[in-house]
Amino acid sequence: MDVMSINWEQGIVVCIFERKGVILPIEDGDLLQYADRKDNYKKEIYEGNIIVEHDHLGTKPPMEVYWDEKECGFRCRHGVYNGLIPESKNIEVIGNRYDNPELLISEFL
Repeated sequence: MDVMSINWEQGIVVCIFERKGVILPIEDGDLLQYADRKDNYKKEIYEGNIIVEHDHLGTKPPMEVYWDEKECGFRCRHGVYNGLIPESKNIEVIGNRYDNPELLISEFL
């Protein structure tokens, strides 16, 4: 849903869903920041998403997208790797850390 406004004092979020205004309590969901990127299938990439990159060698390990306060930007991480979200057009959102914690396998992240 597209967020139109947030009223922290009242604890509500005003969204647009299927061309209609919807008012939701904040505790009904997480507010995630859009990373201003889309995957290979035009799916928007958000903070907390888990992405994979496909290249000529196959599929790389899953990476978590997060906001880095020190760098003031979105980055991704797995294992000891911590870097920018790949510029490749071959990235795919495969889930998120909240709904798919099993994708954050310790051998990768």
